[in-house]
Amino acid sequence: MKLKLEDAENAKKSGASAGSTGKKVITKVVFGSEMDRGRRRKDKPSETHDKSGQRIRYFPDDEKHSIKNMVHIFCTYVYSS
Repeated sequence: MKLKLEDAENAKKSGASAGSTGKKVITKVVFGSEMDRGRRRKDKPSETHDKSGQRIRYFPDDEKHSIKNMVHIFCTYVYSS
């Protein structure tokens, strides 16, 4: 990035002699945080209740693990320590 900036500055300095053609060269360095400003998108909220009002999940990733799998992970963790 620094090399590109230095090259642009050198081209700007040497462009002063080429300025007799009447053309201007405008250089702007934009960093990533400046480009992404205001463009973040949030994930869509997952549905926690069905149409009748019954709760179907507490967290968006509740369907990743079954209760049997969670009990197995818990027991493995508790009995291994």
